Amino acid sequence: MKTTLISIGLCALCLSGAALAQESPLGSSSKAASRYSNDYAALVKSAMPAIDAKGLGRAMSGVRDAKAGALVLRSKEDIGKALDLRVRDEKDAGREKEPAREVDAGDAIYRYDPDSAHLRAVWRTADKPARERDAFKSELPEIQRAHEALVAHLGVDRKEVYFVDFREVLSQNDDSAKTQHGPILAEGASSTFLRAVNGVLVEGSYARITSIDAKTPSSLDVRWPAVKLAEEVHDDKLRAPKEMSEAIAKHIAAHSNKTAVSVRIAVVLRQVDAKHPGVYVPSLKIGVKPQSIKTEYGYRTDAGEVFFSDLLTTSAPIVLPEAKDSAGSSGG
Repeated sequence: MKTTLISIGLCALCLSGAALAQESPLGSSSKAASRYSNDYAALVKSAMPAIDAKGLGRAMSGVRDAKAGALVLRSKEDIGKALDLRVRDEKDAGREKEPAREVDAGDAIYRYDPDSAHLRAVWRTADKPARERDAFKSELPEIQRAHEALVAHLGVDRKEVYFVDFREVLSQNDDSAKTQHGPILAEGASSTFLRAVNGVLVEGSYARITSIDAKTPSSLDVRWPAVKLAEEVHDDKLRAPKEMSEAIAKHIAAHSNKTAVSVRIAVVLRQVDAKHPGVYVPSLKIGVKPQSIKTEYGYRTDAGEVFFSDLLTTSAPIVLPEAKDSAGSSGG
């Protein structure tokens, strides 16, 4: 018997591909997601954010003035207090007092890297049987409030929370003969808090919490570094998104094999170098989703693509993402 874990979003915005500000000059219109074509130049033109170079300059000035900071967790005592975990003596824990190292706090194991302001925690939760969705539904508001409270305790600035994706974590069993499926059951719920500074999404910066119920967290992944613009981000070096239309369309054409796709584009802040966290440049995040193809066995949807185009006159036109999980990945 196989158990399949799935998640059902309780909101309209999907986190995969380019997370976009709908009906905003910083992102594609809401119609872009349902528009499929192999006329890639036309698709890119219709999906391109409307903001111009002057507007982008004003947005970056706002980002600079915001002075967005990182999580302020200086010791494992700070983390223990924020996560409501007991902190053992160093001799009992068998670790030096080093926040970046993995710490066994009894109820949970956590690791915090102060340079990147990245906190991960996994709780030793007791097994709890999955519940019927109708019975679980009444627990959802309390779980959502618990997640809101936890990120507040961690020091996440609420004004930097752009969007919250709250969804159930579900499972379904099927027998080995695959002749029937069991009911869809609730295993818990998760919240993903997307971050924006001055309304501009910060790529790869988010907080994600998963819980069995309102009192029992199971995992935590928070990536909330300080946000500083790179030194070369000046008004005279910024370019309007539409200037990148031709390069983006050519890249899509080279990778889409003439198939119909949809395109969504958003202005985001992209981290320049993972080895030097916290330094960003304005960039276009482009999500390409192929149209489903009908086959004799149903519908097949090929994998899409996500890539970037930095909005600096000194930058290469196309930037491929690093191989790591992010707010838009299945693991994040």
